[in-house]
Amino acid sequence: GKLPLRVSATAIRDVLGGGVSVVHWLTDKKTGAFYGSVFVQMESMEEARRVMTMDNIKMEKKNLKLNFAPLKEGEDWPPEGFIEKEFPPIGL
Repeated sequence: GKLPLRVSATAIRDVLGGGVSVVHWLTDKKTGAFYGSVFVQMESMEEARRVMTMDNIKMEKKNLKLNFAPLKEGEDWPPEGFIEKEFPPIGL
């Protein structure tokens, strides 16, 4: 969380040092606007572990907050029909 509102999927991949397979922008349900958080799927568990050990990850002077969230049993991700976009949506 706490991403700058003007960020790109490429910038997220760069700051995490590679290993990112999917960037999914989280948006407000009413407005569709991006609010500074993403779900990121890593290419492997090793990449996920590596990223979770990184300290002081910053984008545009903001410290990023990382959380690990494994898939629940039977859960598919990314969602069906998902198409990754380079930039987050701005909403209505």
